[in-house]
Amino acid sequence: MTIRSIFQKGTVVYLLDVLVGVLVLDTLNVAVWRGLWLLLKLTITPDSLEWRGLIVFTTSHLIMISVIILQYPARKLTTELHSSHPWLQILFEDVFITVAFAGSLMYWLGLWELLTVLFKGHHPHLAQWMLHIVGYGVLTALRVSTSLQFKGYFIDGEFPQGMGIIQTPNYYRTFMWRSSDTVQEVTVVLDIIVSCI
Repeated sequence: MTIRSIFQKGTVVYLLDVLVGVLVLDTLNVAVWRGLWLLLKLTITPDSLEWRGLIVFTTSHLIMISVIILQYPARKLTTELHSSHPWLQILFEDVFITVAFAGSLMYWLGLWELLTVLFKGHHPHLAQWMLHIVGYGVLTALRVSTSLQFKGYFIDGEFPQGMGIIQTPNYYRTFMWRSSDTVQEVTVVLDIIVSCI
């Protein structure tokens, strides 16, 4: 990369995207996550780690199942709103995504609290390394470790026909589209995991 190529339009825009993404958007995302995380910890049975973990974890599942069931009717509504009321479409999508985000955060918090209860009294470093190694090992065996990586930023209303609100839990569907050898590999991995439990 030469000095001249650094100042070409595409490179400068890319560098600005990286700076805004890391310095502004990531910071705001962390602030939103932390704010809701701490509000949940302060308001839902603040004295009982076990009950808070159980309540938040269960509620998160109800929210996420509802989001996945309602996403296609919501997509249809956003498609209709796009032509008649684009700002209303963005507002509706933002509310829908906020509910989905709350479900995801509640899932993380609930599981976090339940794991804290589960490993209470055990050696802290050993327990955390075990969680990390087992979790990453299973993600790698299932060939989805790329899901750990953040994949980018999107502008509200950017996706056509309400595609911005679609949650894609297509793990099994993706593998069914691949060769039968891949499906057999996954079946063997799942059999190994189940036998270890």
